[in-house]
Amino acid sequence: MGEPGGSNAGGDDAFRVWTYALNCCLDDEHPPEQAGADQQALINDYVDLIVEELEADPDRLAAAAAQCRERADQDTAAGCPPHHGDVWGAYLAELGAARVRTAGADTSSRKRERLLRQIHQRSTPAASSTLWDRPRQWARNWRWLRKRRRLNPVWWWRRHQLRRALTFEHARRADDMLIVVANLHGDAIGKIGFESCAICQRGLVCKVETYPPYDGYGIGGLLVDAALAAGGRPSDGFSWYTTGQYADARGFWRTMARRHRTPFRSGSTAACAHMRSTTTGTSDERSVRLDGAL
Repeated sequence: MGEPGGSNAGGDDAFRVWTYALNCCLDDEHPPEQAGADQQALINDYVDLIVEELEADPDRLAAAAAQCRERADQDTAAGCPPHHGDVWGAYLAELGAARVRTAGADTSSRKRERLLRQIHQRSTPAASSTLWDRPRQWARNWRWLRKRRRLNPVWWWRRHQLRRALTFEHARRADDMLIVVANLHGDAIGKIGFESCAICQRGLVCKVETYPPYDGYGIGGLLVDAALAAGGRPSDGFSWYTTGQYADARGFWRTMARRHRTPFRSGSTAACAHMRSTTTGTSDERSVRLDGAL
């Protein structure tokens, strides 16, 4: 089956798969075959995203899986642990290709369109069916409603107390992914995963997450500050980028870009070659600078 999107560089597809895999495996370093039942729903969601991103084309999915698998094998042959983005990326892309074949979308364009439509419906919140709920749903997206909490002194007091009590814990994985966890009285309330390359002076933020009920208090911004303090500040010449951004997160990243004066854009050039492999460069060159981190 030909590529619906026309000529596409396989490296771009492999990079998209790699970035989704980074978010999927952020919490776990075990191989995907050992994923628990509680993680299957998350895996299925990311498989849907990958299938939709690569337009349910089994050839593109198979090529992306092969490239991720090849990089992982190269790392293993060099005596280094394979990058989990490659290991999980190959696994997710292979699941996506199997899903396309199971649906018959590899031989029928109509079935492919049906599969993409079903994935889009699963990933899009259902619209409200009542006139009463519909305006309330739209109102949640109004900027003035999101910002009116700043007029409440109780919100400012809670935000101040919360930020004073936060501590940050750093954990570095074998594939050079660094995770910063925000703790409140010993309990994790948010985390950020990122990579940083001292050679290219480039950083890549993979995922920022704040757990309810602590979202909306600026914890995400503090996690970004902690990541830049650990991985390299823009004032020291580092440029920071992100993996794929959800539509409702783009405003946050625009704010972070203005605050830190660094791009925080996504794209196929966001990660350098040292981040894509555990064998490129020496450990000292590619080590993340933890001195001075929060």
